Amino acid sequence: MLHTSSIRNGLTVAGGLIGLALLYSMLSKLVVLVTRQLPVYFHVLLLVCLGLFCWASNIHILLASGISVNRILQFNPPQQQQSMDHAALLSSSTSHSAPMHSHYSSQALSLIPANLYMIAISYSAITLASIGLFALVVWISGGSEEQAEYVPLLAYVLMLALLVGLKADVFFGKERRWFLNSLKRIAFGTFASAVPFCDVIFADILTSFSKVLGDLHLVAQDLLSHESTHDSRYKQHQRRDGTSGGSMFRLGGRTMEIIGVALVCLPFLFRLRQCLAEYFQTQNNPAAQTRHLMNALKYCSAFPVIASSWFINWVRAEMSTLVHLNSEEVVTHSKLLGSMIVNPEENNKLDEKKIEFVLNFAIGIWIFFSIINSTYSLYWDIWMDWHLGTWSRKPNSNNVSPAIRRVNSIPSRVPMIQLNPQQSKSIETGSLSSNKNESALDSSNDQDLPHPVTSNQAPFPFFLRKTLHFRSPWLYYAAIVFNTLLRMSWIVRVAILHSLLKQSVSKESNGDSLRGVLLGVDLGLKGLEVLRRWVWVFFRVEREWVGGKERGIVREVKG
Repeated sequence: MLHTSSIRNGLTVAGGLIGLALLYSMLSKLVVLVTRQLPVYFHVLLLVCLGLFCWASNIHILLASGISVNRILQFNPPQQQQSMDHAALLSSSTSHSAPMHSHYSSQALSLIPANLYMIAISYSAITLASIGLFALVVWISGGSEEQAEYVPLLAYVLMLALLVGLKADVFFGKERRWFLNSLKRIAFGTFASAVPFCDVIFADILTSFSKVLGDLHLVAQDLLSHESTHDSRYKQHQRRDGTSGGSMFRLGGRTMEIIGVALVCLPFLFRLRQCLAEYFQTQNNPAAQTRHLMNALKYCSAFPVIASSWFINWVRAEMSTLVHLNSEEVVTHSKLLGSMIVNPEENNKLDEKKIEFVLNFAIGIWIFFSIINSTYSLYWDIWMDWHLGTWSRKPNSNNVSPAIRRVNSIPSRVPMIQLNPQQSKSIETGSLSSNKNESALDSSNDQDLPHPVTSNQAPFPFFLRKTLHFRSPWLYYAAIVFNTLLRMSWIVRVAILHSLLKQSVSKESNGDSLRGVLLGVDLGLKGLEVLRRWVWVFFRVEREWVGGKERGIVREVKG
């Protein structure tokens, strides 16, 4: 019976993945069509709305599964956290059957899913309304997008005002304050600053929005330039010399290009700072220091990918210009690239073999660094962040996952409580009063806590771990497959980029059709990365919850 059930679950997961692949295939042409007509500033807004819905559903589903996510994401000041750690240590040394609970005067975090959904719906309504109004103004003006650009500008201003311009008691002030406080700690923290778990989660989410953040320089260039269509502005951005601007616009284009690269790097710099801060704050734990350094190295591996991607764009822009110049102007225009692609023995004519080498080199280094970054990040997702990947299925303590043994040796930074289903539901709806909250903290119901999926004598599921919170192991397998596929999804860009680079050196073709395809693919990949991070959050928070149970220490703060 168990074997039949496992086969059925496996077929269900496989069918779901195949269905997602078919759906993506069917929607790809539609996405390309939409992106050719929809300016880049709406791409950013749509992806932000998707991220808001993903975050709301993260909180909703985690609460429904019995994980006290509000307590896990609670931030405690360093002095208070040290007191809690000391109390938890005393609790574990005086009682082996049930942990003692200590109470502190800290306001409990209360992220209510209904409020988060309303924020996502509000921002989505503004986005859809601005798209509709933009299309109407363009149609009335006879196809001129320049006259309609005030519409997305107003949408950005309105969304920013809703986030930072309202009082704390208006428009879900608690949720907005939590977001802004976390963002402030992430952006302006130092090596001596505390690194709470909520900031780690939020900063990792920001890394998935790095390309979306980088698109803001295209948004600014779209709204500030004087071209008639967003597609011609995009092509203008790809050409360093420019044809309709002048020296000031060319300088602005180069400056905006540098700003774009810096914006893409920012989230990775934030996480790098967090890793180094944790390294300096764990001087008495060499194993933890090594882990933080290796984690920092993972984020450093993203910078060569970003640099090589910029190099591809630079080569493409330069090549598209050089092929239209005569032999003398080629070397004069670009001494570095021009000297690499001309043949001095033939009066500095362009050498097709040298051009092919430069194009292949640009693509090759990007592929090389992308493979390193994706493989390293995939390993870290599964083995370190989720603590999965245990090859041995023997249940004895000597064969417990190294990740779990590592968790046992590192003090937790997460306050945790035990809740029964009724209390979890009360927290989810925000109806739990302070008195009820105190009684909830003193209760213990193992039904909602992480549970071993096997007995002490039976082996646990292959490639997972002994203790799982989600009851179906197939959820973990599906997450591993999903995360692996999307970590390697950049491969679909290789053929398009190579063809686009070849067309950049062709006088007959300007590459407009391929550029549209690339825009569509990039938008799809950005959306898929948001979804990958959405799945990642579930299992990262689940691992932190399970880690507290594995240590036998359940800690909390007074509501």
